[in-house]
Amino acid sequence: MKTKFVNSSDIGCYTLAVYKPLEGLDTEICMGGSIGLANGIAKIQPDQNPVLAIIGDSTFFHSGIPALINAVYNQNNMLVVILDNHSTSMTGFQDNPGTGLKITKEPGTRVIIEDLVKGCGVKSENIWIEDSNDLNNLVVKLEEAVKAKGVRVFISRHTCSLVEMNEMRAKNLKPPKITIDPEKCIGCKICTNKFGCPALYFDDENKKASIDPSSCRGCEVCIDVCPQGAIFKE
Repeated sequence: MKTKFVNSSDIGCYTLAVYKPLEGLDTEICMGGSIGLANGIAKIQPDQNPVLAIIGDSTFFHSGIPALINAVYNQNNMLVVILDNHSTSMTGFQDNPGTGLKITKEPGTRVIIEDLVKGCGVKSENIWIEDSNDLNNLVVKLEEAVKAKGVRVFISRHTCSLVEMNEMRAKNLKPPKITIDPEKCIGCKICTNKFGCPALYFDDENKKASIDPSSCRGCEVCIDVCPQGAIFKE
């Protein structure tokens, strides 16, 4: 992202982005607080940096909806980013209204986030739905959403990596093997300092980036991160 913005975060796995190497959060108060706080920030600094509210799918269902309605009602200029990973992963992978499964794992009625957002009054042209694992496209579309005006909602959607890993294990499948070519790696640390994947680390002895195979789930996103093309799928 090239645009500087205020990041009002919420409670969820993404709260870990407050730590190194990302250090990407400006505020974090309580579950459901991100959109409400962004409402206030948008009012007191309407002509300054764009205001983003980051919230997960489960938290949005739990306590983010009233604040989104408030943003629409008050015609605020802000972007709500909903991280839809089809799970309440932070507390144990419980289902939520967006998964269509009850707590008993029996089929329920799935609530579609984008339909709910439209019902709250957000215009269709102000709603983006993108695959969070398609990094290059995601950055372009997110920049587009940041620069737009009015109340916007950006849904970044992909199943939680840990859920995908559990599903693969249940089917006796192994994730793709992602590795680093030491001949191409120049030790720039972009992958470890900017991307923040827990499977990536820097080998101080060899001055090269490395991947911990026990932590890597093979999402392939890091391949797009490396400017040297040193990361590849075997």
